[in-house]
Amino acid sequence: MVDHAGRLQFMGGRLHEAMLSRIARWVRLHVAAHPALARLADCRLLRTDRGTVAEVFVRPSLWAGLPHPVAPATEEEARQRLAALGVGGACWFWITSSAPQGVFLSLADAAADPDGVAFGARAARLHRRFPNVHADAIDGVVRRSGSRSLVFATARPQPGDWPALRQRLTAAYGHAAPGLAEAPLLQGDANRSGGGTA
Repeated sequence: MVDHAGRLQFMGGRLHEAMLSRIARWVRLHVAAHPALARLADCRLLRTDRGTVAEVFVRPSLWAGLPHPVAPATEEEARQRLAALGVGGACWFWITSSAPQGVFLSLADAAADPDGVAFGARAARLHRRFPNVHADAIDGVVRRSGSRSLVFATARPQPGDWPALRQRLTAAYGHAAPGLAEAPLLQGDANRSGGGTA
């Protein structure tokens, strides 16, 4: 399993704490040749008993010195992309207020995916990950038009509660995104902002 922060979790009835040391040792031996193994950093083992979690094993100290790549489609990835979005830059966005942890924003670089095909596949996975979002999820393109100006554009009908949704986004992501608190949501053709709708 992957939690909302992108951390990998292993579940099973025979898991025990010593396995974490073995996983960390194996990752350290092979991560130089296979950098994606760094995604295992900070993984957790959840020992189950008759379908419920009986114990959780986590040892952050085992992963000291290893890179901790940001997992895709996580809150941390969205914060990093917002912080790095330069003037004139654009990202595909997908927002829901029905995620278990509250408002959730996913972003991907529009220049690297100009037709939005890869982001469309991500949006489909997000709909499976958050099965109750079909009524409120919106997607489109967000562009930074000035050092403190963000503009969201969607081809979908505008939600009537954008000011409240924007306030929740600002509380969750605003420290990484100057201008988020005032960002408008425009309805129009997202193609003009970098590609097709997701």
